[in-house]
Amino acid sequence: MNKLPLKVTPIAVFIIAAGLIWTCPEWFVWGDYPLPFRIYIVALSLILSGCFGLSALYSFFVARTTVNPLRPETASTFVCQGVYKISRNPMYLGLCILLVGFTYWLGNLAGFAFVFGFVCYMNRFQIIPEEKALETLFGEEYRVYKTQVRRWI
Repeated sequence: MNKLPLKVTPIAVFIIAAGLIWTCPEWFVWGDYPLPFRIYIVALSLILSGCFGLSALYSFFVARTTVNPLRPETASTFVCQGVYKISRNPMYLGLCILLVGFTYWLGNLAGFAFVFGFVCYMNRFQIIPEEKALETLFGEEYRVYKTQVRRWI
């Protein structure tokens, strides 16, 4: 398990989770429900996901720093403006919101277990190693930021 941190891209983890959510109804007989307000919840999740993800990418672009999630030690600038005042990981939050919307769209309650698994995996194998690298790079400034802004939301 020590080889997993920062080895699998978050997009790959997202795709795997989405695939598991998609196939979930085949495994669980209690997983298919017509949930209310489906189109509204999905539309809201798409909008929120886009807002978090795109504004985070824009913040990185403006700061002219890397968005490579596998090499956080190459960051040249500490980004804490814009959406980063709300969440330390808005790109991952955007992916998580997309998974929630996808699960809701399918009406598959069992799929929420994979959303939870996505969050757990990202915390353990992506976010914690990133935070260690950012603490090494930016020191006290990053430690103070961590006390002011939540990891997810």
